[in-house]
Amino acid sequence: MASTGQNNAASKRRICTSVILLLLFDLIFMYLSKYSHKNLSIMEFNPRSTGNLLNFLFTVLPVLGFLFLIFYPGKIDIKKLYGLLSITIVMNIPLVFTLFIKEFNLPLPFKYLFGYPLENIYVALMFSIYQFLLFFLTAAAWMSIFRINKFLYLRSLLYSLFIIFVLVLGAFVYENEYEDNSEKYFKDGSQADVAVILGAAVYSKNRPSPIFASRIGKANNLYNAGIVRKLLVTGGSAPGEMSEAEVAYVYLVRYGVDPDNIWIERRTSSTSEQIEYIKETLIEKRGLKKIIIVSDQFHLKRAMEMCDFYNIKADGVASGLRLSLEKLFFYKFRDSLALLLFWLFAL
Repeated sequence: MASTGQNNAASKRRICTSVILLLLFDLIFMYLSKYSHKNLSIMEFNPRSTGNLLNFLFTVLPVLGFLFLIFYPGKIDIKKLYGLLSITIVMNIPLVFTLFIKEFNLPLPFKYLFGYPLENIYVALMFSIYQFLLFFLTAAAWMSIFRINKFLYLRSLLYSLFIIFVLVLGAFVYENEYEDNSEKYFKDGSQADVAVILGAAVYSKNRPSPIFASRIGKANNLYNAGIVRKLLVTGGSAPGEMSEAEVAYVYLVRYGVDPDNIWIERRTSSTSEQIEYIKETLIEKRGLKKIIIVSDQFHLKRAMEMCDFYNIKADGVASGLRLSLEKLFFYKFRDSLALLLFWLFAL
């Protein structure tokens, strides 16, 4: 009997240690993936950014659980531990698939789906599967500690869904509380080197969407008030259309802005790429110090979180666009999901 108990204890330590090592490896892989995906050196790692803190927290919780299980004096079902180890191995499969797609440039059937790069959609899906399984593993491990064995996996599934709901709700509330820096510039008289207009949709006949038009108008107000002397317009184009940046340029010239004071960036297709451009071109190449980002109130929090990830100090000024409650809720909900994806996976 003593020999059986010792074997079980050794198996428990071996299984739990294997899970912990895999989880720590996954955390390192996630950090490296996030920074390489954004063309950043891991030396620029910001441990205080919200997304990096969340990655750390969601790894520490199951690690603490399995550390507790190693030293837990009570009896633990070895078959259950093997089941948890199997879950840990399975949740690494989507990470491996992601690595193959990103590092080996495996061909995809088409490049875009619903206007988004298919590779980004694929990576987001694989990382989301991994994250869901991580929540599932965490719930199962801690319920095992508290000996909640009845319907263990069903309960873990429900807890995982609840965690996702709380995260989405938290991102929605967090994003909703952002206050822009308009007062700092329009009332207090501060000045900046440049105002960056984040790109948005362009309608047929090269007309800016209401969201884009409001951003252009607010940037023009900053320029006319003497708050900035330069404007940067950003955004690529759909096939057969002028780029978002070119549409903004045309409208700013119509407003009376000197064309020599407008810089154009026409290759980016996402907010993240535009923030990356700000870092590489405005800060590292041009040496600018004070930057204003012009966007909508519901979008600025995500843009500022991206700046924090890139170690960029910038101010946000809201466009002042008024939307119906239905549209406002839709845009805020969509942006909260995008904010969560950026926090967790830098996508």
